This record gives sequence, C-alpha cells and structure tokens, in this order.
Amino acid sequence: IFRTVGLIPEETRAARLEIARQTSRFAQRLGVRRLCAHFGRLPERPAASANAALVAAVRDLCDEFATRGQVLAMETGMETSARMRRFLQAVDRPNLRVNFDPANMLLFGQDRPMNALAILAPWIDGAHCKDGRWPVDPRFLGIETRLGEGDVDFVRCLRNLLDRGYRGPLIIETGVQGDQLVPDLRRAKSLIEQTLASMTNLGPRSAEAVP
Repeated sequence: IFRTVGLIPEETRAARLEIARQTSRFAQRLGVRRLCAHFGRLPERPAASANAALVAAVRDLCDEFATRGQVLAMETGMETSARMRRFLQAVDRPNLRVNFDPANMLLFGQDRPMNALAILAPWIDGAHCKDGRWPVDPRFLGIETRLGEGDVDFVRCLRNLLDRGYRGPLIIETGVQGDQLVPDLRRAKSLIEQTLASMTNLGPRSAEAVP
C-alpha cells in the first residue's frame, strides 16, 4: 500500500492528477464542493528538494479546485499526524484540508487519535466515524471493530473534536458486509447521536450513515 497508493508514486502521478481534475469537473456539475482522497504515505520532509515536484503538483491541483470553490481533503491513516501537518504547511493552500479518520491511524499503526486530533484540528473539515485496533504484527494492518469497541476511544475523541468547534459531517464508514452491516450502522448512529445529545452546547444534529 505504501508503495502504490495515491499521488506519491511518480510513475502514476500524472495519470492520477488527471483523474482528480476530471472528478473535480464532474463534482462541480453536481454542486459538490468537497472532495476527499488518500494521497498515499506523505514524505517525512516535504520541504526537501526531492519532494518539490509532489508539493508543486498538489499546489496546482488545489489552485484548480479553488477556481470551482472546492476543498480537497487528505484522509488520515498512512502517516503520523506530525508528518501530515508538515505537508499541509509545505503546500500552504487554504483549501487543502484533512478528513479525520481516527481508526485509520490505528489500523496502519501510525498514531494515536487524540494526539492526531490536537495536531490536525485547524485543518479538519470532515470526520469518519470508525473504530479499530492497533496491529499485533507490524507487517499487517490492525483489525476494524464496531464503533465504540476498538482502541479509538471514540466517544472521548468525538467530544474533543466537537469541543474544538468542529461542526462538519460525521460520516459512518465501515468495511462490514452482509447481514451485520445494517445493525452495525444503526448501532453506530445511535452512539453518535447519544454523544451529541449529551453535549448541551450543540444544536440539533444527526449522524449520516454511508456504507
């Protein structure tokens, strides 16, 4: 995954940038103003000369998205939050944002959600509600769990996110298939709504379930 995903591999970057541009144009026709993707494992030192082409390409992509009034959000997971922050600062575009997926960071064995939340909070404009466990073997991903049953400490994480002023989408994401899918989505939705209801400073909200 680290070798092949996203905009990091140079041999596929141009083609994937063109796919991103096509998607942006199609999204504009639908009135969609926020797009999200995994960029791949971001470099440790984005300001280094070896990464100049990558940073320039993402800047150009963000500038094109901006002409359509669109935000481009990087999904967390394949790197530490500190590494993602350095990349955000190197690109330096206001419409480059973060889709915060706390479980991904655990599944990839990269970071702890509460630590990541503190570092990335200024850029977060979307959140996946998902849970999982840290890998037992570093050669493999961790295991996804039902929301509230993994290592994310989901309720605490959600409350902290909301306390920081976040009011964007809360999207339930799950890899569960078959007969268990709908019950798990309903359970996750209920957990989110109970957390929202317990926070008296929030207005009416409901969770959005997107399998």
